[in-house]
Amino acid sequence: MNPRVSDDRKKRMSIVTINPSRSELRARLLAARAQLPAAKRADLQTQLTAQLRQLMQAQIPAGACVAMYMPIRHEPDVTQLFEFLRAHNCTVVLPVVIAPNAPLVFAPFEGMDALQKGAYGVLEPTSALINTAPDWLIAPCVGFNPQRYRLGYGGGYYDRTLEQWREQGHVVRTVGVAYEMFLCEFAAHAHDVALDVVVTEQGLGYNR
Repeated sequence: MNPRVSDDRKKRMSIVTINPSRSELRARLLAARAQLPAAKRADLQTQLTAQLRQLMQAQIPAGACVAMYMPIRHEPDVTQLFEFLRAHNCTVVLPVVIAPNAPLVFAPFEGMDALQKGAYGVLEPTSALINTAPDWLIAPCVGFNPQRYRLGYGGGYYDRTLEQWREQGHVVRTVGVAYEMFLCEFAAHAHDVALDVVVTEQGLGYNR
């Protein structure tokens, strides 16, 4: 099903008025995110967390394996939901980069004191890697478009991971996380994989 984007939301796609290169677009979005005032960021964070919690309560069953992320570079902080999921008997796993140009692998989150800096300075678990795909993937977006394509940092890790899971026959529900102001227009590349839903502080406005 095509995403339904209101005229109001279309008007908010003001960061990009023409389609620049992805590197230029990425730089502009990252700069805008970094420049958010602290009070505004905190307000957006609270609203987005509430929306993501609502989705989890409604759709993620007890016992599911959920891939989350450790935030960097002013990404929405979802870490307070780790314990919420674990309290519902879900396994929380985090991405681990094992090599350039390789898909991500994942390891269980066993507490903030069981993390170490990995590639790109991102905190990664010290626990053993899991040998299967998670049931759900929650991924941060630098930007996203109305068709639910994600713009990341340009390394292609999530796209390679999603493509590998698809080739292996794994069915993983994918959720992008971003603030509404980073809705923008850009063309998908052949290797891009659309997300199932994008959650913003305004709700689940972009889904299959």
